Amino acid sequence: SACVGAMLISGAWAAVVCGARRTYARAQAPSSLTSEHESSVDSAREKATIQRPHVLLFLIDDVGHNDFGYQSTDMSDPSLTPYIDSLAADGVRLDRHYTHSECTPTRAALLTGMYASSVGMDQSSIKSDSPFGLHLEWTLMPEVLHSIGYVTHAIGKWDLGHSARPYWPTSRGFSSYF
Repeated sequence: SACVGAMLISGAWAAVVCGARRTYARAQAPSSLTSEHESSVDSAREKATIQRPHVLLFLIDDVGHNDFGYQSTDMSDPSLTPYIDSLAADGVRLDRHYTHSECTPTRAALLTGMYASSVGMDQSSIKSDSPFGLHLEWTLMPEVLHSIGYVTHAIGKWDLGHSARPYWPTSRGFSSYF
């Protein structure tokens, strides 16, 4: 299966980086097919082959528009943020987008694709001892990606619910969480 690395490393700036493409087959031959149909199955597999990009999402707390070399007015020295500058040069830069000032609303908006106020997460951050989380009725981006064959992983702060297993990242579409 394809792989999407969704790295959620805290939360105020977001970048989507689409890189190395690999080929993945969408269809597999049913086991009931006989050998005389194998060549037509191979042909169907080739037609069903698609290109899927690897996707990395970075969500970083407490930074502003001027905090990375590639778009900064006072940090233009390439040695200050070389890796971030490289990712920005090779990826998709979201440079006209805004976010919430708190962690939970930002993550809720990114992962649901809706305004944080629309999903009830616009007030403040969910703490580790909060008895609630992002309501389970909302489908999250990793769940959608998983449904189309991606494998998703999250690293870093979660802040969308800790009190019960259904709120945890591995119950909300991420294959693994660290």
